[in-house]
Amino acid sequence: MVVRLGMTTELGQVAYEPETGSFLVGQTPMWRPRSYGDGTAEAIDHAVKDLIDEAFRKVRGTLERNRSILNATARELLARETLGLEDLVKLAAGLERDGAMKSNLAAVQ
Repeated sequence: MVVRLGMTTELGQVAYEPETGSFLVGQTPMWRPRSYGDGTAEAIDHAVKDLIDEAFRKVRGTLERNRSILNATARELLARETLGLEDLVKLAAGLERDGAMKSNLAAVQ
């Protein structure tokens, strides 16, 4: 994302590597020499780390805010082994996401 699409304020909207075919459709990724310097490579590494750290912080916060739902879901899974959509909708009724009460599972029905 950072190398191919830019996506960071610090590095700008610059593609540092060209888009290549996906290895998932039978094309083997090839090693290519990078077309940028060590300083840019270091900035890319920091940008990637920052994105991962921010995502981890958000996920951890969401899990902490919803600990009771997480525990109830774990208890249900231990008791029944599987949960269907209706079960998940009921369990997620009070789900807090980014500080707001939401249940995106209800929209699936």
